[in-house]
Amino acid sequence: MTQIGGLFDNCTTHFSFEKDYEQCVNVTKNPCQLIKDISISHSIRLWMGFYIPSVICFLAILVDIYCLVITIFLLRSLNQQTRKRYVFVLVRLSSAILVAICIILVQSTNALDAPFQDSYTYYAIFFVVYDFSIFSLLGSFTGVAVITYFGVMRPLFYRDRLTPKVMYWVAAGICIVSACISIPIGLFQAADSADGPIRCDISISCVILIGATSTLLFVTISLYWHNYKSKKMGNLTSSASDHGRARLAWTTAVLIILSCVELIPTGLLLAYGKLSISDDCDNFYRANELLVPTIISSLETFIGSITFLLDPFINFFFDRHISKHISNQIKSIKNNDGSY
Repeated sequence: MTQIGGLFDNCTTHFSFEKDYEQCVNVTKNPCQLIKDISISHSIRLWMGFYIPSVICFLAILVDIYCLVITIFLLRSLNQQTRKRYVFVLVRLSSAILVAICIILVQSTNALDAPFQDSYTYYAIFFVVYDFSIFSLLGSFTGVAVITYFGVMRPLFYRDRLTPKVMYWVAAGICIVSACISIPIGLFQAADSADGPIRCDISISCVILIGATSTLLFVTISLYWHNYKSKKMGNLTSSASDHGRARLAWTTAVLIILSCVELIPTGLLLAYGKLSISDDCDNFYRANELLVPTIISSLETFIGSITFLLDPFINFFFDRHISKHISNQIKSIKNNDGSY
């Protein structure tokens, strides 16, 4: 299509970024409709991929920090047998904070067109830190599931062999292994110039994610089956075991959602091809095809941020020590207010 004058002169609606596409004169479709599609994609990415997820992640950071402070207090005040259950919670909350910070940073970089957004060094640092936090988070999920399994199914082994010192060594091992895996994977992702913070381009990442999810699913089903058989035989279970199963079930549900958020959009984006919102003429010519990948990518970030906000609330409601500590704080605040 040969254009006389400006490419968008005949359009009824104009946009500030039209100048970025004025050189795309080989367009074969209606340029006015294409620029509208580009605008819609920008809006979707800005709201569902940046503003809303950033607010959710910021709230998640605040809640995680609050839970982290409580967990540190519990580690210092509880007895040895109870304390060892919170070592992995410490890793879990610290990793979740790092993940949320990374999501905010990379989405801010993309949405605000930061000058260093195409820098390999920036993406290398980002992906290494992000992958480390994700792998540590998955490791902590798996650790909680395993010690819960031994606590219910092998109580003597749990009491005598799984000491707090062993738990600290295992937690340190999770962090070391996560660092060793995340460095090469992060450098590869940086070289690949990945667009979103939640990706599964490397097969080993998929294997780790599926492995952690499968472990939690197996342990959750095993514990509920054990509880069913115990009740059928007339044995009563403790409230601590009930809380542990419920917390593990909700954690498993969150991890399943996270797995779906990671794997399903990645497959769909591969089916549509690698598209990004930029001033590239090729994207402009295919602007109508850009809407679906943009929605998928933005939903990926949006739903992923919600899962990271849900996780600390699981600690609130299903951990009796944390919920008791929070309840005491609320009562203390009410009593202080009533005393004035």
